[in-house]
Amino acid sequence: MKLILLFLTVILFSCNQKRQETKNISENQEQTFDYSDTYDKLEKKIQVVIDSGQIYEFNPNSTFDIISFTENTTKDIVNFINKYNKKPDSIKSLEKNAEFENIKTYSYGFWSGGTRGFVTYSILTIEKENSFIAANISENIQARFDSIIKLDNELYLLLGGDKAYSSAYSNIAYLVRITDRIDLEYPAFVNRPFLNFYNGTYEYDFKTKLLKFIGEDYERLDEVFGYKDKYTKYADDSLSSNKLYEMIKGERYYDTKCFVLKFNGKTFERFDKKDDEY
Repeated sequence: MKLILLFLTVILFSCNQKRQETKNISENQEQTFDYSDTYDKLEKKIQVVIDSGQIYEFNPNSTFDIISFTENTTKDIVNFINKYNKKPDSIKSLEKNAEFENIKTYSYGFWSGGTRGFVTYSILTIEKENSFIAANISENIQARFDSIIKLDNELYLLLGGDKAYSSAYSNIAYLVRITDRIDLEYPAFVNRPFLNFYNGTYEYDFKTKLLKFIGEDYERLDEVFGYKDKYTKYADDSLSSNKLYEMIKGERYYDTKCFVLKFNGKTFERFDKKDDEY
């Protein structure tokens, strides 16, 4: 019996020792991990996106899916920054578009070869205590963001746009919530995080908290919020489309091609006042 107990004790001690050795090896591998191979592959993928026009130029019948490839590459960029705490500025071929304090927007993309022109994929990053967090804006809308406006300690308005087709240019107002993470789904505009209008400019007044869009053309407000090419997955929400129609139409849209919304501290809401009051 004593021999059996001694035998079991030796086995248990040996197993525990092996577990500890495995743990030490694992921890040492994590501490000395070299991500250069992953980083090199990522930069090569980004370069493929940028140079993709040459693929079709030399082989018009190529079946290479640049859209799917770019979507996956953008996800890889975001995952890489989040996983390895990589400084976004050090990733070659990423262009920094806007910066406000510790918040930055970056982009890259490809030429569509058609009336869409250059297609932009953007990411948003924040730096906190020498650590970086990234989020993929292009999962919801493809655009370049050149302006970051702080609305309060958590809410930030991004303004930007991208070529839509022919002579149409998308103008995007995108509100994000930043805490210890980045929320790209914040329902700032009736259950949607962004507005997308063609050919115009946005202006935000800090004093009055008014967001004004000055348009060049009319849009079919009774239809446009259900367009997939403008509102992606959010276009399926018919209830929010109807509410947006009422909010944007206001009292003056079909007279002026413009609309004005007021930030109420949480979201943007309809604002009806005379022109001289704002």
